[in-house]
Amino acid sequence: MIQFGVRIPDFPVEGSRGEVSVNQIVTMLDALRGQFTSAWMADHFVPWADFQDPATETYECWTTLSFLAGMFPEFTFGSIVLSQSYRSPALVAKMAATLQGLSAGRFVLGLGAGWKEDEYVAYGYDFPKPSVRIEQLGEAV
Repeated sequence: MIQFGVRIPDFPVEGSRGEVSVNQIVTMLDALRGQFTSAWMADHFVPWADFQDPATETYECWTTLSFLAGMFPEFTFGSIVLSQSYRSPALVAKMAATLQGLSAGRFVLGLGAGWKEDEYVAYGYDFPKPSVRIEQLGEAV
């Protein structure tokens, strides 16, 4: 059986902000009930410079997925992809296990090595060369 998922915007679209933006996401998912089986969100801390003003608010992946998983029990939710460098592996494991339990098994954890240097810099994280980030990803997994 083929299943389809939808990407949840990780930043407001069409100039919306705050509650209006959240309502757009909720309205979108509500309209897609029965048509899509999953909803996915990127793990970014700052908007993509090519697409958004740097002052644009950006939704944090874990919090948003947890919020939406409680509202939409018919969807499976997942991260595309969670940067292993932003949170300790033990914390990620605990968060994933908690969301998996609270959502009755409707969470899919996608992990990646991270690539968006401006996010690392903005949050004061080290940004090692790709080979080191990939090695760290292997350790995290």
